[in-house]
Amino acid sequence: MRPFCYDEGMENTWKKIPTVCLCLKMAYYANQKKLEGIMRYENQHGPWRIHLIEEEYTLRDLQHYANEVSGWILSFYPSREIRDFFLESQKPIVLIDVRQNPFPETFRRCGIVSNNNNAIAEMAGEHLFATGFENIAYVHNYLSSGWSIQRRKRLEKLCREKKRSFFVFGEHEPYTEPKEGRDDEELSRWLRGLPRPVGLMVANDFRARQVLDLCFMEGIDIPGEMTVLGVDNDLRIGNISKPTLSSVEPHFEHGGWLAAKMLDKLMRGRRHDPTRVEVYHPTGIVRRRSTQTIKTSEPLVQEALEYIWNHAWKNGNVNSTARHLHISTRKLETLFRQVVGHTVLEELQNTRYQQIVRLLCQSDVPIREIAQQCGLKNTSHLIQKFKERFGMTMNQFRKKHRN
Repeated sequence: MRPFCYDEGMENTWKKIPTVCLCLKMAYYANQKKLEGIMRYENQHGPWRIHLIEEEYTLRDLQHYANEVSGWILSFYPSREIRDFFLESQKPIVLIDVRQNPFPETFRRCGIVSNNNNAIAEMAGEHLFATGFENIAYVHNYLSSGWSIQRRKRLEKLCREKKRSFFVFGEHEPYTEPKEGRDDEELSRWLRGLPRPVGLMVANDFRARQVLDLCFMEGIDIPGEMTVLGVDNDLRIGNISKPTLSSVEPHFEHGGWLAAKMLDKLMRGRRHDPTRVEVYHPTGIVRRRSTQTIKTSEPLVQEALEYIWNHAWKNGNVNSTARHLHISTRKLETLFRQVVGHTVLEELQNTRYQQIVRLLCQSDVPIREIAQQCGLKNTSHLIQKFKERFGMTMNQFRKKHRN
């Protein structure tokens, strides 16, 4: 929280500063990013006094702050007793990606912010369909949560439209554990029985890491026989998995910013329809080796592709890619064209335009900011090149293709 300095006579001013209590499980990478978004909003529109309650909190923890708190942001609440406490307090509340049942529609001081699970499934489907595989599969998170079911339903619908075979593992009554302990044996048996090759979407990165480990033990070739795509882009998992894990990246930081903005309005006396959910969209797919289907024994090309997909498309070029690999530009260009079939520059441009298209279709990010995110300083040049490539302006493209 931004520090607030006391001056003589400022005590009454301090008392008027809103006190916000955050109930977030900080062990999750997603909540760390959401906190960054909340703090960014506070820095822009505060100051707020902020208290952070982590992990499993009790009713006593909440009662400690009950008198001074001006509003709450929750990513979870452990029990119905605690939910009733929030209702009775009549303080503004914003729920962000809360898995439990929502508050009653009559509670007008409640706001809801949620991941766009349909957009996540659509982005994953587009990525998996690009492999050319006729078989697509989905693995639920361990508790078969509501958001996981929503992603499965959307992906299954897309597979029907694309006439792809679809398989699913782990769906059961939400929020109930199917059995005690891990389900390694059951999941391994299901993975062995899948037709191959198959493109696999997994509900989140934690579950995807389990899939990768089991595939290794079963001798399933990734990405040759099976590509694996997670969700969350948890760097603690994606970069250390073997092979490294491709993942859909939700804009968690923006989700936190939206939650803070909504809470600010509620604390100022505005009411919000709790049936209206504010959604935030995924920013793209971070491509790593688990979905890299180009067959090559050339590790330099694999490393070049991974570097371009994850970093170089933003502000890199052919020379910077060659420097990253510690080889000459000429050697990189020769190897890359032999294996991939086109130049490094074309791969850079294609990846950059894929990201631009996603931002246009999946978000309200202004065109100037899109250019900045893609490492382009000249917005006018981007607008001109985009029109040459797609036959319409960026605004026309957004209007035509927006979900």
